[in-house]
Amino acid sequence: MIDEVRLFGSRSAGRQAVLDRLDGSATGLIGDAELRNATVILSQAVFAPPLPVILAGGPLPNGDFSADTLIAEPAETSDQALVALRRVVGVLPKQHKLTLCLEVESGVPRFVGALEDARCAGRGKALAELPPPAPSANRPRPSQRGSRTSRPSSCLSMMGPCKRPAMQPRCSTS
Repeated sequence: MIDEVRLFGSRSAGRQAVLDRLDGSATGLIGDAELRNATVILSQAVFAPPLPVILAGGPLPNGDFSADTLIAEPAETSDQALVALRRVVGVLPKQHKLTLCLEVESGVPRFVGALEDARCAGRGKALAELPPPAPSANRPRPSQRGSRTSRPSSCLSMMGPCKRPAMQPRCSTS
Protein backbone atom coordinates (compact mmCIF):
# COMPACT_ATOMS: atom_id res chain seq x y z
CA MET A 1 0.00 0.00 0.00
CA ILE A 2 1.15 3.52 -0.77
CA ASP A 3 1.83 5.44 2.44
CA GLU A 4 2.26 8.87 0.87
CA VAL A 5 2.14 10.81 -2.40
CA ARG A 6 4.91 13.38 -3.01
CA LEU A 7 5.04 15.87 -5.85
CA PHE A 8 8.19 17.84 -6.58
CA GLY A 9 7.51 21.01 -8.53
CA SER A 10 4.10 21.91 -9.92
CA ARG A 11 1.18 20.14 -8.27
CA SER A 12 -0.95 20.25 -11.39
CA ALA A 13 1.84 18.88 -13.62
CA GLY A 14 2.63 16.15 -11.09
CA ARG A 15 -1.03 15.23 -10.76
CA GLN A 16 -1.40 15.03 -14.53
CA ALA A 17 1.74 12.87 -14.82
CA VAL A 18 0.16 10.36 -12.40
CA LEU A 19 -3.30 10.46 -14.01
CA ASP A 20 -1.77 9.89 -17.47
CA ARG A 21 -0.29 6.58 -16.25
CA LEU A 22 -3.40 5.24 -14.48
CA ASP A 23 -6.03 2.89 -15.80
CA GLY A 24 -9.39 4.55 -16.58
CA SER A 25 -11.27 3.17 -13.59
CA ALA A 26 -8.75 4.58 -11.10
CA THR A 27 -8.75 7.95 -12.84
CA GLY A 28 -12.54 8.06 -12.58
CA LEU A 29 -12.47 7.16 -8.87
CA ILE A 30 -9.93 9.88 -8.09
CA GLY A 31 -11.89 12.55 -9.94
CA ASP A 32 -11.03 15.99 -8.57
CA ALA A 33 -9.65 14.71 -5.25
CA GLU A 34 -6.11 15.61 -4.27
CA LEU A 35 -3.71 12.75 -4.83
CA ARG A 36 -2.58 12.72 -1.19
CA ASN A 37 -6.19 11.86 -0.28
CA ALA A 38 -6.36 9.04 -2.84
CA THR A 39 -3.66 6.69 -1.53
CA VAL A 40 -6.08 3.76 -1.22
CA ILE A 41 -7.17 4.14 -4.86
CA LEU A 42 -3.58 4.63 -6.05
CA SER A 43 -2.51 1.55 -4.06
CA GLN A 44 -4.96 -0.59 -6.02
CA ALA A 45 -4.39 1.09 -9.41
CA VAL A 46 -2.48 -0.29 -12.38
CA PHE A 47 0.12 2.03 -13.90
CA ALA A 48 0.96 1.72 -17.59
CA PRO A 49 3.71 1.71 -18.54
CA PRO A 50 5.12 0.31 -15.27
CA LEU A 51 6.81 2.77 -12.89
CA PRO A 52 10.46 2.68 -11.84
CA VAL A 53 11.05 1.39 -8.30
CA ILE A 54 13.68 3.05 -6.10
CA LEU A 55 14.99 2.23 -2.64
CA ALA A 56 15.76 5.54 -0.94
CA GLY A 57 19.21 5.92 0.52
CA GLY A 58 19.52 6.01 4.28
CA PRO A 59 21.46 8.10 6.76
CA LEU A 60 25.16 7.40 7.20
CA PRO A 61 27.10 7.83 10.45
CA ASN A 62 28.75 11.01 9.10
CA GLY A 63 25.35 12.68 8.53
CA ASP A 64 25.27 12.21 4.76
CA PHE A 65 22.82 9.94 2.99
CA SER A 66 23.66 6.91 0.91
CA ALA A 67 22.67 6.96 -2.74
CA ASP A 68 19.25 5.79 -3.89
CA THR A 69 19.13 2.35 -5.52
CA LEU A 70 17.18 1.81 -8.73
CA ILE A 71 15.50 -1.60 -8.65
CA ALA A 72 15.88 -3.44 -11.97
CA GLU A 73 12.24 -4.39 -12.35
CA PRO A 74 9.62 -1.64 -12.85
CA ALA A 75 6.19 -2.21 -11.29
CA GLU A 76 2.61 -1.79 -12.50
CA THR A 77 1.14 -1.84 -8.98
CA SER A 78 2.18 -0.86 -5.47
CA ASP A 79 2.07 -4.55 -4.47
CA GLN A 80 4.60 -5.41 -7.21
CA ALA A 81 6.80 -2.51 -6.06
CA LEU A 82 6.77 -3.77 -2.45
CA VAL A 83 7.65 -7.30 -3.56
CA ALA A 84 10.60 -5.97 -5.60
CA LEU A 85 11.78 -3.81 -2.68
CA ARG A 86 11.49 -6.69 -0.19
CA ARG A 87 13.55 -8.87 -2.51
CA VAL A 88 16.36 -6.28 -2.41
CA VAL A 89 16.12 -5.42 1.29
CA GLY A 90 15.75 -9.00 2.49
CA VAL A 91 15.15 -9.38 6.20
CA LEU A 92 14.29 -6.02 7.72
CA PRO A 93 16.36 -4.81 10.66
CA LYS A 94 14.62 -5.37 13.99
CA GLN A 95 11.98 -2.73 14.78
CA HIS A 96 11.89 -1.41 11.20
CA LYS A 97 9.34 -1.44 8.42
CA LEU A 98 9.39 -0.74 4.70
CA THR A 99 7.25 2.19 3.56
CA LEU A 100 6.18 3.01 0.00
CA CYS A 101 5.67 6.40 -1.55
CA LEU A 102 4.40 7.44 -4.98
CA GLU A 103 6.72 10.25 -5.96
CA VAL A 104 6.70 12.51 -9.02
CA GLU A 105 9.79 14.48 -9.99
CA SER A 106 10.35 16.20 -13.32
CA GLY A 107 7.06 14.77 -14.58
CA VAL A 108 8.13 11.16 -13.94
CA PRO A 109 6.12 9.14 -11.42
CA ARG A 110 7.93 6.37 -9.52
CA PHE A 111 7.59 4.16 -6.48
CA VAL A 112 10.07 4.96 -3.70
CA GLY A 113 10.60 2.62 -0.77
CA ALA A 114 12.31 3.61 2.48
CA LEU A 115 13.14 1.95 5.78
CA GLU A 116 11.41 3.47 8.78
CA ASP A 117 11.85 2.84 12.46
CA ALA A 118 8.53 1.18 13.36
CA ARG A 119 8.63 2.68 16.86
CA CYS A 120 8.11 6.13 15.29
CA ALA A 121 4.71 5.33 13.77
CA GLY A 122 2.18 7.94 14.78
CA ARG A 123 4.56 9.93 16.95
CA GLY A 124 4.09 13.25 15.20
CA LYS A 125 6.81 14.88 13.18
CA ALA A 126 8.72 12.96 10.54
CA LEU A 127 12.48 13.21 10.20
CA ALA A 128 12.39 15.77 7.39
CA GLU A 129 10.18 18.09 9.45
CA LEU A 130 12.51 18.16 12.45
CA PRO A 131 15.20 20.80 12.86
CA PRO A 132 18.71 19.56 12.02
CA PRO A 133 20.77 18.32 14.98
CA ALA A 134 22.99 20.84 16.69
CA PRO A 135 26.69 20.73 15.81
CA SER A 136 28.54 18.42 18.21
CA ALA A 137 30.09 21.37 20.06
CA ASN A 138 26.60 22.76 20.79
CA ARG A 139 24.83 19.53 21.75
CA PRO A 140 23.35 19.49 25.23
CA ARG A 141 25.54 17.77 27.78
CA PRO A 142 24.69 16.53 31.26
CA SER A 143 25.20 19.29 33.79
CA GLN A 144 27.91 19.18 36.41
CA ARG A 145 25.24 18.61 39.09
CA GLY A 146 24.45 15.12 37.84
CA SER A 147 21.10 15.80 36.16
CA ARG A 148 20.54 13.84 32.98
CA THR A 149 19.83 15.41 29.64
CA SER A 150 17.48 13.31 27.57
CA ARG A 151 19.07 11.66 24.59
CA PRO A 152 17.54 12.11 21.17
CA SER A 153 15.11 9.36 20.24
CA SER A 154 16.49 6.53 18.14
CA CYS A 155 13.51 7.17 15.87
CA LEU A 156 15.34 10.17 14.49
CA SER A 157 18.19 8.05 13.22
CA MET A 158 16.14 6.40 10.45
CA MET A 159 14.42 8.06 7.54
CA GLY A 160 10.69 8.55 7.94
CA PRO A 161 8.37 7.32 5.21
CA CYS A 162 9.65 8.50 1.89
CA LYS A 163 11.42 11.49 3.39
CA ARG A 164 14.53 12.59 1.60
CA PRO A 165 15.70 15.80 3.29
CA ALA A 166 17.99 16.87 0.45
CA MET A 167 14.92 17.23 -1.79
CA GLN A 168 12.53 18.61 0.81
CA PRO A 169 12.76 22.33 -0.11
CA ARG A 170 11.56 21.59 -3.65
CA CYS A 171 8.66 19.48 -2.47
CA SER A 172 5.02 20.44 -2.54
CA THR A 173 2.68 17.74 -1.32
CA SER A 174 -0.59 17.39 -3.18
